[in-house]
Amino acid sequence: MKKNILPPAMRKATFLACALFALASCSEEQFVGDENLRQANEMTEKPIVFTSSSANVTRAEKTGADAAKLLNYNFVVEGTKGSSLVAATVVFDNYNVNWTENTANTTTSNTNNWEYVGLDVNSLASIYHSDDKQTIKYWDYSQPQYDFIAYSLGTGGATATAITPSTATNSTGGAYTIAGTTAQLKTVHIADLVTVKSDNYGAPVELKFRNMAAKVRMGIYETIPGYSVKDVKFYANANTGTTSSADNAILFASSSILPTSGTYTVYFPNVNKSSSDVGYSDNNKAHVTFAAATAVTQANQTFGALTANYVVKEKYEDTETNAKLYLGKTSQTCTYAGTDPYYQDVLPYETGAALTLKVDYTLVSTDGTKETINITGATAVVPSIYTQWKPGYAYTYIFKISDNTDGLTNPAKMDKVGIHPITFDAVVEQAEDNVQETVTTVATPSITTYQHDPAVNASANNEYKAGDIYVMVMDGGTAKTDLNGTTSPDKDAAKLYTLSAAATEAEVMEALNMQAKVESGKITGRNKLVLTNATISNDITAIPGADGNNVTVTAGSASKFTATANTTYAYVYTVTQKTGTDAVVYEAVTPASDTDVTSYYIRSGVEGSYTYTQATGKADGTTTYYDKYTTNNGVYAVKVIKVIN
Repeated sequence: MKKNILPPAMRKATFLACALFALASCSEEQFVGDENLRQANEMTEKPIVFTSSSANVTRAEKTGADAAKLLNYNFVVEGTKGSSLVAATVVFDNYNVNWTENTANTTTSNTNNWEYVGLDVNSLASIYHSDDKQTIKYWDYSQPQYDFIAYSLGTGGATATAITPSTATNSTGGAYTIAGTTAQLKTVHIADLVTVKSDNYGAPVELKFRNMAAKVRMGIYETIPGYSVKDVKFYANANTGTTSSADNAILFASSSILPTSGTYTVYFPNVNKSSSDVGYSDNNKAHVTFAAATAVTQANQTFGALTANYVVKEKYEDTETNAKLYLGKTSQTCTYAGTDPYYQDVLPYETGAALTLKVDYTLVSTDGTKETINITGATAVVPSIYTQWKPGYAYTYIFKISDNTDGLTNPAKMDKVGIHPITFDAVVEQAEDNVQETVTTVATPSITTYQHDPAVNASANNEYKAGDIYVMVMDGGTAKTDLNGTTSPDKDAAKLYTLSAAATEAEVMEALNMQAKVESGKITGRNKLVLTNATISNDITAIPGADGNNVTVTAGSASKFTATANTTYAYVYTVTQKTGTDAVVYEAVTPASDTDVTSYYIRSGVEGSYTYTQATGKADGTTTYYDKYTTNNGVYAVKVIKVIN
């Protein structure tokens, strides 16, 4: 290509499209470039430079030739100037920008191996070019702003429509559309809209690219005292039968709605926002909508088998030497499905869908008896607002099997395991700078907790930080809407307690169902656990999303409370309000001599007609005393929430 020889005055305004791609999750403020570009920006002749970045799961940086290869050595850009919300006058009409090694500084429009001048006009361009070649562009200092929209189709063979700035903010028309299968679209990268104000003309134009696809993975661990878990089998649907889908891990929706092929509209719902505006944190960010009419969909998202990732046996577990048969026992050592790094490429689905996990598994005692218990049909549901897959984000769903179980030991008779449901924790993580994590307990119904705080790492320690925590309750795939069921907070279906000590969900339920003392705002369980009323709001209608946009929820379907550091909470949803009079149970106790016994009772009469009278004075060493407990006949679902500093 010929060098462009321009007089000095024109060279000062030259528009150079030099794309420096840092395909990593670096901050938007970080300058990525080479020494030539940095020196040029320190001189009076300052070219316009495109710097582009894209987040990936490993957060590893890709620059230069590595980045260009990921973009198939090409991106398409629409550049406009003017004063409207999105500038209206077209400057770059769907321009191609190509990368060629060792061509930097061979023309005034190429400083980092990226060139647009002289390339063939893109077939999507609608403006007439006299010689069918792209031409050089210059800053127009009379205009208040430029706007840039860009994408790269990569190597997959996806197709795109022309970029149309006039409809860029609309979810229906959008800036452009991209169509293809998962395999085709996973190589596509889309850029956030970039607005450059006149004061910044001459500075680099930074285009931040994100991968079009999302990534999901799932893992499971268990925390059941005295037992390990093996032989986890997955169901492919919500049928109540006993046949499961063997080893391959599956999350399933209620119908075939998860896209595997289709057309996506890329648009920018929030543009040119100032720091005081709603949606500022989402300013100029690219979003996508899915055209179901042109799509191929599925109901199940598969992840591969757990079996290759089971851990080595513990002491007394089976007889196999170094057999890897069991789930991990912490979230850090959870057993992932599939092969490292375990992520599956999925197409974006910002609408979201409730996803269900249903499994069978076997409990094996670790006390040397080798006792086994077979659990059938344990279920967890992740709410749809936490499964809104966005381009370039990575989601991890971690499920915890704890000492609460709703699985069946005898499916033919529908016998439950004890009185407590199995608990699963589902944790959702996103790549990039924002983190969204949820913890879902499946307790028939399930309870999901969420904190809009990028610093939270529930997947590592199952704890939250001080601050606002949001809660939803799911009955299968449907959110319960009766959390704020009455005008009296004492009668609300959802209540919050602080705990006197660390406890499991099963221990909280035991305290609720076997109460030693009930005082104003406080319940003391037979197990000595004290539940004290805490403040909660059950009438919120919006939950903040990880991208800065609020997610609207139906009134009565979400709770919010402000957590205090170093406190353990229990969120309790009343499934069935207690009816009638609580049953009273008396149990014999043996207090030490000379201890106060006024909290105990003395029994008199004969079997079948005993009476109990409150004791007085000190224990005499010969009298049998009795403690009084109230057996609550309500049905509850519980989520324990531990808050760190």
